[in-house]
Amino acid sequence: MMEGNIKGSGKAIECMEKESLHGQMEDIMKEVMQWTKKKDMAFLAGLMERDMKDFGWMGNSMKKEHFIMSRKAFRKMERWD
Repeated sequence: MMEGNIKGSGKAIECMEKESLHGQMEDIMKEVMQWTKKKDMAFLAGLMERDMKDFGWMGNSMKKEHFIMSRKAFRKMERWD
């Protein structure tokens, strides 16, 4: 995995793992943005997508629309720089 190569992301990943993400996606994105650099965004998006699939959120308690909305919010935040 490439975690070792990403500087400044450890805290963000830890924050994301600590939270449940249910209904808190934008809050977590704001928190993540405090700890990451723009070049880490693609890595974090991939990590979140993988984690959602691993935990079965796409098919269970988290609807696909929420995931799509969170990705839009994620992209919007990426443009704030």
